[in-house]
Amino acid sequence: MKKCPVCNNNLEDSSMLCPFCGSQLQAESVSEVIVEETSSAKPITSKKKGIIWVFLGIAVVAAAVAFLIFLKVAGLPGDDSSDDGERRIRQRKTETGTETEETEEAVPGSEAGAVATSSTVVTGDCSIHGVVWDAADQSSLGSVQLILTSYDIAGLSYQAETDPDGKFVIENIPEGQYKVEAVLNGYEDLTENILVEEAEYTYIGEMTPEVTVTVDPESEPKQEQYILPESDSRYYSESELDGLSEFEIKLARNELYARHGRKFDTPEVQAYFDSCDWYTGIMSASDYDKQLGDTVFNEYEIANKNLIINYEKKYHLNGK
Repeated sequence: MKKCPVCNNNLEDSSMLCPFCGSQLQAESVSEVIVEETSSAKPITSKKKGIIWVFLGIAVVAAAVAFLIFLKVAGLPGDDSSDDGERRIRQRKTETGTETEETEEAVPGSEAGAVATSSTVVTGDCSIHGVVWDAADQSSLGSVQLILTSYDIAGLSYQAETDPDGKFVIENIPEGQYKVEAVLNGYEDLTENILVEEAEYTYIGEMTPEVTVTVDPESEPKQEQYILPESDSRYYSESELDGLSEFEIKLARNELYARHGRKFDTPEVQAYFDSCDWYTGIMSASDYDKQLGDTVFNEYEIANKNLIINYEKKYHLNGK
């Protein structure tokens, strides 16, 4: 049952016209239905639009974040573009070899073919003018290979070769400490440390000829294979050294160490003592010098060692 909205009389549910007041009910009912449907549909449409806008907002934010990450990874100009530019400039310098490429170039002004070899190109205002000669007779030595290595700059070294007059020149080097190495067939290798402070440094190198000792196994060295057989039990005098050759003087000095089992780096000295029945080498030269040295000498051995060294210095023997 329903009521007429005009006269409030009870009507059948299917009535479209009120029999009491004659009011039509269809249009009003349809209007009410339309209003209800319309009013109920509006909230659904608003929710859908709100959700859509939320998703669109999230998508925009995500796209912006992704774009910023791309700019950072790609290294495109941004707040730190100046730093990136500097890094790219340094990289180009490295690729051209101005910083890390190993180069070899002739030193300007070198008369004897000095060559600079370094991991970095370093120049200075100093030069070395040198000569290398025979330590025995001061005769000039040509074709000596020289290597000059810096102690101050890692990887910096120079090479040179003496001319027929034994001279060489290395120019445009920085000040500092260097190691000089000289090599020539028939001579002992020469190694010295120098300090270059002035604009023109003068170097004189003296190389000692190698001595080849041939020992006849059938014969015994004089004085029962000893140069100074009593050097560990009595004091010797300078006059007793006068009859010995320069090489025998050298052997006499090293004989003091050979008695205690020291080995020798000089081939001819080691070869001589190996031929002696009394000798037994048990310690390398470096180990002996570090661990024992002169501490094992008695008073006679110390005095005789000093006698021989002073004798060598007095007569300029064996490079003393």
